[in-house]
Amino acid sequence: MSAQLAEKFLALVEDLRLNQKRSPWAKAQEVSGWTKQLAGEVAEVTECIDAGSPEILHLDEELGDVLWTWISTVVALEELRGPLMERIIADTQAKLRHRKPWVFDPNATLPSTPEEENAIYLRLKSLR
Repeated sequence: MSAQLAEKFLALVEDLRLNQKRSPWAKAQEVSGWTKQLAGEVAEVTECIDAGSPEILHLDEELGDVLWTWISTVVALEELRGPLMERIIADTQAKLRHRKPWVFDPNATLPSTPEEENAIYLRLKSLR
């Protein structure tokens, strides 16, 4: 990740933290409201992909809405449980590296088919 991308991501998180504090609508959503919003935004992404062109041109906008709503969900949850964003990101990265080690080891033998990869992934997933 470039420093510029990391900076923009952190700025977006801070903007959405401010939104949670200063927007009556955002505050009223609570975690359950945000998760419903998130499910709706993910459904819009699916609809956009299923529709194909020209709707696929709007996919970046819909994915942006998913990102906005996911961050907002975490921010709302942080109000109840304290800082979570860094832990969620670190835990997700650790999970990815555990379940798909061949991606990160240049000496690893890569799975030869999607089915083989999925079988390895599921086996590693069950170990943790």
